[in-house]
Amino acid sequence: LIILPKEVYGVLDVNSYGLPNNVGVLYLGDLLGPRIDINSNLKVSNYLRQIFNKKTLSIPVGETFYPLFVSDAAKQIVRWIFAFGPYGKETLLIAEETSTSLFWQACTKLIGEVKYISNSNINKERPLKNIERLRIKKDLLFMLGETFGWIKSHSLVIKNDKQKFYKNLKTNITFGVSKKVKSVYKALLITLLLPIASLIISGIFMYLATLGLKGNKEKITNILFLAASVTSKISYYESTVLKHVPLISLVYKETEISSYLLMKTADIGRNAYPLINLGKEVFGNILGKSTYSMTDMFGGSENNLNRIYGNFSDMEKKTLKSKSNKSLVANYVLSKISFDKYKNLIYQMVVITKGAPEAFGAGLPKTYLILFENNMELRPTGGFIGSYGLITFDKGRLSDFTISDIYSADGQLNGHVEPPFPIKEYLGESNWWFRDSNWDPDFPTSAKRAEWFLDKEVDKSVDGVIAIDLGPVKEFLQMSGPVYLSDYNKNITYDNIYNEVQSEVQNNFFPGTYKKASFLTALSKSILNKAGELNPSQKMSLLKLVYSNLEGKHIQIFLHNTDLQNSINNLNWDGSVFTPACGDECYSDLLGFVEANVGVNKSNYFISRSVDVNIKINPDDFERKVTLTLVNSANTDLGVSGKYKTYIRLLVPENSDSIKVVSVAGQSMKEISTEVVNSKGRKEIGVIYEVLAGETRKIIFSFKSPRSAYINAYNLYYRKQAGVDDYPISFDIVTPRKMLDSKPAFSLTNTGSYLYNTTLVRDIFAKITF
Repeated sequence: LIILPKEVYGVLDVNSYGLPNNVGVLYLGDLLGPRIDINSNLKVSNYLRQIFNKKTLSIPVGETFYPLFVSDAAKQIVRWIFAFGPYGKETLLIAEETSTSLFWQACTKLIGEVKYISNSNINKERPLKNIERLRIKKDLLFMLGETFGWIKSHSLVIKNDKQKFYKNLKTNITFGVSKKVKSVYKALLITLLLPIASLIISGIFMYLATLGLKGNKEKITNILFLAASVTSKISYYESTVLKHVPLISLVYKETEISSYLLMKTADIGRNAYPLINLGKEVFGNILGKSTYSMTDMFGGSENNLNRIYGNFSDMEKKTLKSKSNKSLVANYVLSKISFDKYKNLIYQMVVITKGAPEAFGAGLPKTYLILFENNMELRPTGGFIGSYGLITFDKGRLSDFTISDIYSADGQLNGHVEPPFPIKEYLGESNWWFRDSNWDPDFPTSAKRAEWFLDKEVDKSVDGVIAIDLGPVKEFLQMSGPVYLSDYNKNITYDNIYNEVQSEVQNNFFPGTYKKASFLTALSKSILNKAGELNPSQKMSLLKLVYSNLEGKHIQIFLHNTDLQNSINNLNWDGSVFTPACGDECYSDLLGFVEANVGVNKSNYFISRSVDVNIKINPDDFERKVTLTLVNSANTDLGVSGKYKTYIRLLVPENSDSIKVVSVAGQSMKEISTEVVNSKGRKEIGVIYEVLAGETRKIIFSFKSPRSAYINAYNLYYRKQAGVDDYPISFDIVTPRKMLDSKPAFSLTNTGSYLYNTTLVRDIFAKITF
């Protein structure tokens, strides 16, 4: 590009220079703005000097201005240089045409009185014809204001009336100054809003990425996670600087931790997505017919899991540090999220993915016992075992699956097995059978006993035991839709599964028949076939379903593979009963109800419950009162079938004493006798209890445990019983001193106690320091 002033157009013959064809000749209009040459012989510079030195403006008749702001011209030229400019032709870059009168009025408005003289000389400027033009609009007052301001700041006017000119500039050049101020404000506003805007945009990207996960859109999901990571980084680094600015530091302290958590979550999503796809693929292969190598499939998963673990660790450190700096976001996150839990989950998944190929028969075939527990007739590990299955995996695929009636197996037991006292006393069973093998609430103990009965009755050994109740099956049907059993001409749905199963297996049933086993086999195989046909989004939902039911003890696992079982135990997926240790200066408490329906009916279909836990931490002891409210919504016309007869045990620490149990029915209160048993480091307080159809009753357990003087923390493990649906629970704790910290967050009441209400969907681990 050759750049020339407009005034040489028609005077300088550029074609006579023999320019190459790709050269563009650019004529600029009358330049105004900072850094123009006020001492040049160009037209506008001459007129400006007249104004500054003589306070006059002498202009030939017919003069016309084409004012152009210098920065606009520079920006346009730079754009052309880095793109496709006006090469090989002549171009005029100007603003709107301006008359001499308008030019004079603008100058007068900015710097005061300027005498206007129209001289008789005729303007001989060559007309602008046959040339390409590009017009850039800009306000004349702004351009002149910026020009005068720049001249003043650089002391370029050195002749007459300098002092007066500067005074006028100070009082009259307001338009240009206000524009500068506005520019500063805009820049400041952008700086302040950028972290917040980036944080919001990052959150939107994260939300869209989660939708992509559900929709199995791998490419777009990865892009969205990446976009969320980038935008949250912008917010984080900006906030890291702005949080040190006084007055606004509190805001950016919160955006810093928020953006950091989003940034790490996005990174977790990018590493978790391949693992989710892997889970779906493995699930499909297990139910499929093609051979594959599960070992190879899991080969790269460890690296992803380790990166996820590292992100959780970083998030935990940053959140704890931010909490110490009084961050509200950090405090809220720590009250809602257990980083230790997720870190433990990731760590154990590394072990599980290593051991999964062997568990699914990559070497030798593996067979597992499936206990189908009907939680409408509640038992300690979930429900009455009416049927059992044997499932075999060979080289990573499901190779065999059979279901049998529990009574058929029990009919083959030779010899007598002495049952526990409650089974003998309240169930009226003189012998212990496979169907009652799950009397111990500790699932690994009951699983081993079930294996023993299986071996003695049908001479079959297995590699582990899995218990499942009706809950996961109903949730699967709700997610997948109905399954059709062609042999029975039945559509099994979420709404009718319980009634259909009960009707089919109980009508005209007697021990030794194959009716129940045939129906359950047909149902199970139809569900497995349905699972194999799920779309990617539904497979994602199935993985979440399995996880939530492992957490809620609707699925429990006991394996002979020691490494895998240790991981399952550490994830609390094995249904075991334990009292977590919490250190020398901490008291670890165990609470949890275990109900066993001994009424030989399905009355749990009508039972709902709630629990209130009152804990008083005294100087010398821990005093607890636990209230279980049972509501039986059965119709009174059902009679005995609607009565809930249950053997209730409350699990408590071994050192508990001063035990008392009271039954409340309406206004009536009655102390009832208990059966207290020591078992594996705990006590079990047992009572037989009845709730008639249409009745609401409460049973209150109270007891104490000694407290040492050096104890300054209280750790509570409330165990949810397997097979029990979600129910409301409240904890009310009175401490001798102010509570320093609690997890989950307990709230201080007007009465001075600390309260926590929730719905019991899984075990609760609470720790309190005071």
